[in-house]
Amino acid sequence: MSKYRWNTQKAIDFCFLCAELELWAWGKGYFLVRDWAKRDMAAQVSIYGKERQSYHLYSRAQDYTLFIKEGGKYVWIEDGTHPVWDEIADKAEELGLGTGRDWDDINHVELP
Repeated sequence: MSKYRWNTQKAIDFCFLCAELELWAWGKGYFLVRDWAKRDMAAQVSIYGKERQSYHLYSRAQDYTLFIKEGGKYVWIEDGTHPVWDEIADKAEELGLGTGRDWDDINHVELP
């Protein structure tokens, strides 16, 4: 990969910030499972039907699946409007991460 497409320090910083977010969530009884992270332009075309820029291309974006501990078990939260998503987005933004909240992709975090 071209050195111009890969900013190693930002990718490393992003990994640490995601880990901090995930540990914070764990402490609240939430479990964030990593979904889409690094992907190439072919995957972007497959998803969106055209080439589309994304921080996923540079290892600086992460999508999550959310589980919440209820009655001793983790329950999958399929609803993107669940209020815990806003709490997670608030924490992500507090850490300096961007979120997909503004474009209806609440499970997305990134480091621009």
